[in-house]
Amino acid sequence: TSGIPRRETSCGGHLPLVRGVFRALEGTKLSYNVCSLIPGGVELEYLTGETLEEHLLSVEKEQGIEPCAEELLDYLEFVKSLHKGASFEITEGFREVFGEHELPKETVCAPFSNIDLVCGNIVLTGEKWTAIDYEWSFDFTVPVNFILYRIIFYFTDHADRGEEFKSFDLYGKMGITS
Repeated sequence: TSGIPRRETSCGGHLPLVRGVFRALEGTKLSYNVCSLIPGGVELEYLTGETLEEHLLSVEKEQGIEPCAEELLDYLEFVKSLHKGASFEITEGFREVFGEHELPKETVCAPFSNIDLVCGNIVLTGEKWTAIDYEWSFDFTVPVNFILYRIIFYFTDHADRGEEFKSFDLYGKMGITS
């Protein structure tokens, strides 16, 4: 199969959402892995390169934890900049995925969100970054702090690096409180 990953799926109903997520990134250094509809599923572009997570760990090993934390903060600020332009609204879709939550209307959101922009899902290809996983993309508002929380959590706490990064107050710098 020429090295191109294929996924069997019935994704036809999700194509407008995927197109909306792609449009939301136009003009930025982040793009999504090319996905083509084929009979019985989708075909994804084959990518090579290191993930952002691998890159950050390399920076930590070669330069120390502070430059690593600074690069992670840069990525978090970039993701934060993508997720704006919509007011939070509880929708049926939100309830189905996240349950019932009370959040202020001024909660920062975007009309389209990918909650899985964790560092391991970003492939660095030269100056461009490519998100390889967008099955957790939604066409309803999701608070940006939830997305930022997931990025920090999966790079630090989930990977048993939380204590190393505690002094950088990543959650606090992103406005995430308990």
